[in-house]
Amino acid sequence: MVRYCAIFTFGFFCLVSVVGLEARAASALADPPSIHLRGGKTIRAGLCGANRVTTAVGEGERLVAVVRRAKRSAPLLRVDRCAGRRWTDGRRIRARRRGASFVARIDTSDPADLRVKLRGRRPAYVRVGVGELADVSVRFRVENLNRSMVPCQSDGKRYTLSGHIVGPRAAMHDGAATTVYLHGAAVPEATWRMPVPGYDYGREQARRGHLSVTLDRLSYGSSPTPNGLQTCFGSQADMAHQIVGQLRAGTYEADAPIRFSRIALAGHSAGQVIAQIAAYSFGDIDALVVGGWGDPVAKAEDFVVLVPTVATCATGGEPKRPGQPAGYAFTFKGVVREFLFYNAEERVIQAYVSRHERDACDASLATAPPINALALSRVQVPVFLFYGLNDALWPPPTGERQRSLFRGSHDVTLLQLPDTGHMIMLGRTAPTFRSAVSAWLADHGF
Repeated sequence: MVRYCAIFTFGFFCLVSVVGLEARAASALADPPSIHLRGGKTIRAGLCGANRVTTAVGEGERLVAVVRRAKRSAPLLRVDRCAGRRWTDGRRIRARRRGASFVARIDTSDPADLRVKLRGRRPAYVRVGVGELADVSVRFRVENLNRSMVPCQSDGKRYTLSGHIVGPRAAMHDGAATTVYLHGAAVPEATWRMPVPGYDYGREQARRGHLSVTLDRLSYGSSPTPNGLQTCFGSQADMAHQIVGQLRAGTYEADAPIRFSRIALAGHSAGQVIAQIAAYSFGDIDALVVGGWGDPVAKAEDFVVLVPTVATCATGGEPKRPGQPAGYAFTFKGVVREFLFYNAEERVIQAYVSRHERDACDASLATAPPINALALSRVQVPVFLFYGLNDALWPPPTGERQRSLFRGSHDVTLLQLPDTGHMIMLGRTAPTFRSAVSAWLADHGF
């Protein structure tokens, strides 16, 4: 009898122990540990290739991770970033005790898609601003043809131009809208993506939700270098037209090319001349964003600045770089500060000067402006014009005169910035310029 009682008692306590363990397990499943986020708002968004419940927060807004039911020691959180649709191991953050919980401040200073992790707990997902920014290398196969309304000489050969698409990863899908930015003389694509904090125009516009295409035009930067006498404003406009077509069809080269449904064409200085020619010659864009040039003729002071360039080109020009084709000359050599910059930081001017290149000896520089003055009335899409009021090359009333030439468009906006020189995207007023362009683009579906 005693033996049976002992067995019964032992079995009873075993049963109680098992039941207790199962109860605790059930409790854990019913109330699984998790990471809570304070701040922002809850949305569903595609992060790193999956649709997830996400906390959306603006750049610089306060966001705190709260860990409940943690052990006594302060937990170590890991904040991963999404890069190219993959999570990359991020920084570690030691949480601090706050009452019965532990808390940690999440850095929201830059746009990103984040994953907040703690071992044994379900991760929390965060979209800061517009989320992960993508910077995609692209290539455009073009022909140096001239079918524009500005007659000039080109070699008709095929070339591959290099560039980038930058913007929110979430916005990169078929049917998206983008703006193609053409640089002017002297400095190539870096004009629109200068590697100086706060002056990378494409990245700063990406933070506002815009997709931008920047590139080295033929004979600049990493793009090929033909003889400088065999490329001109007209052929550059034709190549811009070819690029627009490839962006619409998704036939450019990239890791995962997408097809754009709406395309704005932008250009600064000589890039404005090219963008305008493309707009009235081919009529295949949805908006025009240009500035830093005036038609129909340049001022006398401008011709004085160009005298050394014209003299060099009159003898056939110089090689673009040692060992490369001829037909090139420096523009604004030695007078960059005086003519191109006003109210700008020294580090930006130095970055610009260090990238100064020779320009093609383009004879259409004399014929394109008067043709522009006659043909700009053919442009019917919305137009955004921008000028610095302290531009030494194109001072007031250049902006008003240029606006009057777009008689065929019922939507022409003129921005004139005080305390701003020719390189409007590289002066201290650049944030104001970017904000104005961003608002206009957003209002027009870009």
